[in-house]
Amino acid sequence: MKIQQDEIKKRGIKPSGHFSYDEQYVFVNKILYLRMTLIDVHTKLIIADTLVNEEEFTETTIKKFMESNLKDKPLKSITTDGRNTYNTIIKALKAVHHRCFFHLMQNLMTPLQKHINKLNRKIKTNKNKNKPIVDFTQYTTKETN
Repeated sequence: MKIQQDEIKKRGIKPSGHFSYDEQYVFVNKILYLRMTLIDVHTKLIIADTLVNEEEFTETTIKKFMESNLKDKPLKSITTDGRNTYNTIIKALKAVHHRCFFHLMQNLMTPLQKHINKLNRKIKTNKNKNKPIVDFTQYTTKETN
């Protein structure tokens, strides 16, 4: 970690102030952990990354994780998925909250998908109802000249 921090300083890479936060479910020996990750959106550097036991994963844990890892960095915005608790946390950090476009689209499409699937099943059923019971094409005679 020290070598990485020295290299970042040597290259003059500074945090942009725009970060992305997400968590990932990870099983270790059949025990659920959440991997919490903060990434600088512009430099693509991982700012912080940690594993937290499922029982420890709370709104307070998320807030402490963000506060402790962003305290010495400029903070303009944080992009997250649509979890409701993020709004409160990010407001407390005095940053702008952006919703991830992928998650935004996913949240818009999920309610529609059930309806779309239902309509597709109806269309398939109606197509099957309109098929002839007997295929008469095999009984037609060829015209000869």
